[in-house]
Amino acid sequence: MPGVIVKRVFAVALAAAALAVPAYAQQQQKDDEPLVQIEKQKKMDREEVEKQYSRTMQRTSAKGATEAVKVDPWSNMRGPDDPKAKK
Repeated sequence: MPGVIVKRVFAVALAAAALAVPAYAQQQQKDDEPLVQIEKQKKMDREEVEKQYSRTMQRTSAKGATEAVKVDPWSNMRGPDDPKAKK
């Protein structure tokens, strides 16, 4: 009987160790691995795009608020005697 119990305990311990090895291996990623480098580069690219987008939005909103440009699409169709051209 004691031999059966020892075998079961050993089998359970072996199964637990076998299940823990992949999880342990995933935790030990080094910075010089290719996949880690790719993920870091993607993160940096996303941050750079976000910064560029923010700067562009600030520029366009600032220009739109300060420059109220009136556009007259018919200006080249009027003759020299029209009242709009004299103003």
